[in-house]
Amino acid sequence: LHTALQVVSDVNTMLTPFLPHASQQVFEALGGEGVWAAQPEIREVSEEGNADYPVIMGEYANQQASWESRPVRAGQPLAKPSPLFAKLDEKLGETGPEWAPIQQGSGPVQGSQA
Repeated sequence: LHTALQVVSDVNTMLTPFLPHASQQVFEALGGEGVWAAQPEIREVSEEGNADYPVIMGEYANQQASWESRPVRAGQPLAKPSPLFAKLDEKLGETGPEWAPIQQGSGPVQGSQA
């Protein structure tokens, strides 16, 4: 069981850039406290004589995420597991979401090669 939890922790580290909110939940479920990975923000920067421009910045000093394995301590209390993602309706496979419906048709998609 300890090895499985270590794998979950390591995979969480690898997926942090792609699933930041879910990785925070996994971090907390494994007994972590605080901010796992700070989220970037777009801020406007001003320089004398130049137009303002946006840059990506964040408050990264207190984040705990790093590109290394974090050993799961034996005896670490774990939070009660809960789903990270909502279950999707099976009909979405046939219809698609309302913002991107699947188009029903018998011919090839326009612009594709048959």
